[in-house]
Amino acid sequence: MSREFARFQIAISDLEKVLGWSLQSESLGKGTICIPIRGFEDVTNGLRIELVEFARLTNQNVVFDTKFGIAALGESALICGNHRSDSSK
Repeated sequence: MSREFARFQIAISDLEKVLGWSLQSESLGKGTICIPIRGFEDVTNGLRIELVEFARLTNQNVVFDTKFGIAALGESALICGNHRSDSSK
């Protein structure tokens, strides 16, 4: 049984430009944050990143408008937590 890759995706080449994250070998990175990826094939097909899995890994809310083909991601709790701890110094 084959599984079609997800409907909502972003090109790996756009990931850093648009979202500020980069795909490493089996991890996602942004600044000093590194998130290991288990089930790499559920997140990427080698060319694109699946947005629902990306949002789950980065602890972000995601909404889709299927009529217009757009997605919106909320701020990552991982990033917000880092900003709060930095400002408390």
